[in-house]
Amino acid sequence: MGVNWISFLILITLSIATHSDTIKRNHCKVHPTTTSDDAEGPFFINDAPVRSYLLPPVINETEEAITVTGFVTDTGCQHLSGAKVEIWSAGSDGEYHDDDDLWYRGVVYTDSDGSYSFTTLVPGRYPLSNSLRPSHIHFKVRYDDIELTTQLYFSDDPYLSPNDPCKSCGSGEETLIRVRNDSGILNGTDTIKYWSIEFDIHLDLVDGTKVSDGTNQIVGWIVGFWLLFV
Repeated sequence: MGVNWISFLILITLSIATHSDTIKRNHCKVHPTTTSDDAEGPFFINDAPVRSYLLPPVINETEEAITVTGFVTDTGCQHLSGAKVEIWSAGSDGEYHDDDDLWYRGVVYTDSDGSYSFTTLVPGRYPLSNSLRPSHIHFKVRYDDIELTTQLYFSDDPYLSPNDPCKSCGSGEETLIRVRNDSGILNGTDTIKYWSIEFDIHLDLVDGTKVSDGTNQIVGWIVGFWLLFV
């Protein structure tokens, strides 16, 4: 009996696709918790450059770099290709840069497997209400008409909630806190400490905030003005 080559090729194709899907789903629980939203704050800027390397050409030897990688999925673990991920954070001095170079700001788009990656500086803490806000990186993630504004925090930061002076911020949310990993020295440098961290982002495509709602932007303005005057 001859080999049915068409059936054989179809079987191989399905096996490869299933294996690929299994690899993707290993990064995602069957029903992941939707990533919590968080305050936008007053320092978001539209039209940041599309780039994954957000560091300036010269880095102080006391500063530290970090690469953030992850997947953007829906709550059914479907990996979302082409999602827009906007990132901004303070420099090591706790100051946000809005000059021409827009350091520590950028935009990346998820690949065909829903993955994203960028490298930036470990943000400094800044003073608020006689204390310090924990180090954090801001995200604004958009897929179709759904937009999530949130922040990423580091698990070893002593200023996480309840010590965070911003009581309306999400530094106590489990979905926003991650362990950073020691990755040695940043490539191309002799002394810059280098970290890596994984941050998967799960969007609610049914009940999530629609771009046209403007909810996160309004909340961001309110919190931003409050931060400026406390």
